[in-house]
Amino acid sequence: MTSMWNAAEGDGFRAAVRALTRRRVEIYRDAGGTWRFAESLKSVSEDTAQEYEGRTILELVQNGHDALGQASPGRIAVLAVTREDGGVLYVANEGAVFTEENFRAITELALSSKAAGEGIGNKGLGFRSVLQLTDWPEIYSKSSPDSRVFNGYCFRFSRPEDVRTLVDDPALAARVIEDISPLALPVPADVTDPLLKELAEDGYSTVVRLPLRDRHASELAVAQAEDMVNGEAPLLLFLDRVAELLVEVRDGSDTVFRQALSRSERTTDLVTAGESDWVREVDLAEAGRYLLARRTLDPEALSGAISRSVQAREIDAAWENWDAEAWVAVALRLDVPLTHGRMYTFLPMAEGVHAPFPGHAHAPFFTKLARLDISETVALNAFLLEQLAVLAVKLGRRIRSQTPHLLAADLVLDLMCWDAPDRLDAALGGKLAAEPIVPLHGREAWGSLQGSYGWRPDGKRSWRVLTTAALTGAGADLLTPSVGTVRHTRLDKLCRAVLSRPFRPPALLVAEWVETVAQSLLGGTEPAGSVWADFYSDLFHAFARDQGVLRGRRIILDQDMRLRSALGSRVGSGRQDATVFFHPESDDIADGDAVTRVPGDLKALQRRISFTHPAISWDVAGRGFLERNELVRPYQLDRVFDALNDLLSDRPSEALSRDALTFAFRQYPLLTQAQRRRLARIPFRLPLADSGRWGRAAHCSFSPAWGTEGARRLERFLAEGGSRIPALAAQRDQWISGPDGWPAQIRDWAAYAEFLEALGVCDGLRPGAVGERLGACQGYELRPAGLAVRLGLEDVLADAWSADVRSGWTKFAHPYTPYEFTKAPAHLAGATEVARLGSAARREFAELLMHGLRTWDEEVLTVTVHRPHVPLQRRARLAHSAGLLPPKHGLASRGGLGRPVLRRAPSGLVQHRRRTAGLRCRAATVDAAPAQ
Repeated sequence: MTSMWNAAEGDGFRAAVRALTRRRVEIYRDAGGTWRFAESLKSVSEDTAQEYEGRTILELVQNGHDALGQASPGRIAVLAVTREDGGVLYVANEGAVFTEENFRAITELALSSKAAGEGIGNKGLGFRSVLQLTDWPEIYSKSSPDSRVFNGYCFRFSRPEDVRTLVDDPALAARVIEDISPLALPVPADVTDPLLKELAEDGYSTVVRLPLRDRHASELAVAQAEDMVNGEAPLLLFLDRVAELLVEVRDGSDTVFRQALSRSERTTDLVTAGESDWVREVDLAEAGRYLLARRTLDPEALSGAISRSVQAREIDAAWENWDAEAWVAVALRLDVPLTHGRMYTFLPMAEGVHAPFPGHAHAPFFTKLARLDISETVALNAFLLEQLAVLAVKLGRRIRSQTPHLLAADLVLDLMCWDAPDRLDAALGGKLAAEPIVPLHGREAWGSLQGSYGWRPDGKRSWRVLTTAALTGAGADLLTPSVGTVRHTRLDKLCRAVLSRPFRPPALLVAEWVETVAQSLLGGTEPAGSVWADFYSDLFHAFARDQGVLRGRRIILDQDMRLRSALGSRVGSGRQDATVFFHPESDDIADGDAVTRVPGDLKALQRRISFTHPAISWDVAGRGFLERNELVRPYQLDRVFDALNDLLSDRPSEALSRDALTFAFRQYPLLTQAQRRRLARIPFRLPLADSGRWGRAAHCSFSPAWGTEGARRLERFLAEGGSRIPALAAQRDQWISGPDGWPAQIRDWAAYAEFLEALGVCDGLRPGAVGERLGACQGYELRPAGLAVRLGLEDVLADAWSADVRSGWTKFAHPYTPYEFTKAPAHLAGATEVARLGSAARREFAELLMHGLRTWDEEVLTVTVHRPHVPLQRRARLAHSAGLLPPKHGLASRGGLGRPVLRRAPSGLVQHRRRTAGLRCRAATVDAAPAQ
């Protein structure tokens, strides 16, 4: 083989370059077809280049960083000169010069001269990325950093004409050109390019020169150069060996683009460094200022993670040779907030590879060739992420204790709001929820996720009265608004991940704060109407979906400058003892402001009915919210009676019962028939005769002192012996006091009696009810005989009633469909015992029944049967009088309750009959739905 070469070629660097190429050609020749290693290496080399698409310049900058010394940061320059035929790309650094080891490694595939941990790259593959832009890369290096010219390893890679010159055998030369990658065959290069001379004189020790393949390659090179400068992730952030990166684009001799990225570090006065880490401020000029903290890894723990990954065949065994210091780092931006951060392995990874928190994170991760992404399933990478979490916790605690509160608030939230907080929680021993990471408003203090909250409006409108400051004054621990909406949103996301609830405080707690805020707004003799209007408008926005928690809260400003409770009771808080109306508008009333006062003689009612303050300048949202959710009532007569219903529903005082009765009577002449029918459903209470008690009007009866027909007849019946029947004698217990003993003066007895009848007071016998606990029945269970038993009718009455109605009974169409009564059927207890009384008593009882059938409301004698829990229901109206009349051997009723028809019964007593549904039951179908 030596005969091929001219042995007198000199020595030094050029000789070393030629000697390496000669030897490789010899090895290839001698291998022949036995081992086609050269072809394999060429194929792998070309395929490897594709893995680094778009990162050629970054890889060359990384090589330049590794060449720079750790003691004193240096410079790197990237210069792209474009021409019609493509142009040239230069990447220069002022680091260490090329050594023989460097020279040999760069001409090999995957045999880097750097051990794991020594620099950024250690795979020996990144240089292959140059094939994206050029076919014939060149490298020029000095013999020493002090040299003014490139006189060290200066080489390019063999072109076909170079191989033909070096190899005498044309056939062998052709095979070399075909099978061996040019990057394995270096040849000496002469420094003829004037720009190389400029770079050498400017102090750069090594230059990679890439003659760009064509115009397209030139455009790619320019784009990559500009992306380094304009990229979202700052390139120099973790490149601590680089003080300046100059990026320049020329079109021929004209400068098109020139920008210098700079990096400087200084000791920070925000926090102090710890024992196993350091914290510095990094100034990247236009790329921002950062607080950078790094943590040195425990060698044994790192070694264990590497061993686990090697054993699992996740990484190469060469990683076990790591003997350099390893560290992880986080960087928080100080000048402006980050939308999201980026993961780094010294250089930023791909655009979509975000850090787990809104800052940048670096670790010596195991990555694919181009370092674009990491796999968290690799044991080494999982270990490094855990160490990043530990560093975040330690740095966060140090910032909280040492950094001014407002700045610390931003930094801690950026550091602790991880998208997936599992590792952060593990670093805190599972106590992330209790860690004080929430900067509180109004004081230099910190709250936890589980003990503090965030307060912000859901829409674009900001709070006007229920501000963070106002709620803080009411005792709330709230996130300071100074951190901004983006950080607030991240904290809400973290809270949902950790506690499975939003960061917003629960509505019940906010309602407590709101009460305190309302109290704080009181003061002076006249309220600030617009402030109170804004307060109620804020309620609309704060409780749009949780208005129920405001019920019973003292938040309504009345006309006397006092706070009244919003309508409705709090959960478990008892009764509603007062009500409030909106101050009437001019078109609501005829006599102006007088309506805002309940008549002065009704003091008990006056204390419980009030109106909102007239100075409140309501807006549509606030007033509509209170009215729509029935927290305040509009002043309308129907709503006044709604208020009375609420006030009388739970053991009202006698004074309130009396005043409500008087107020309602005064309004009675103004009521429509529909409004009068509604009165019986309001729990008005009346004084009972001879007992000193008050009873609900709908359960009461006139006493004889009122002179009504029914009351007189009932008195005579009881006197004739009816009092011996306990159930009927008990009717006297519900007699109301007479007019002379009434708690208010009555001028017109007849008018007042009519009013009392509208309240539900009965004249004569008052039917009771039977089967209150009957529950749902299947259709077949509604047969007369079975129903009588279920209703609990006495045997005599049950038999007589069943026989009487059986012939006219309508069978239910669906025997296995459940039905239930909407109310218990009416029943007159003791009626069956009347037959044992004398004739005078029986006659009086018959007259009482006749009177009752004339005066009882039809609803007393009608009950609705329906299908429970079905929107479209099958309903049947059952007209009945079970137990209202005695059986045939006493008083008998056959048929209905329509027009009264009198005839002589065999017993000589009067029998009543009506030609509608009575004891017989006809089922009328309404809103029929298919049976289930």
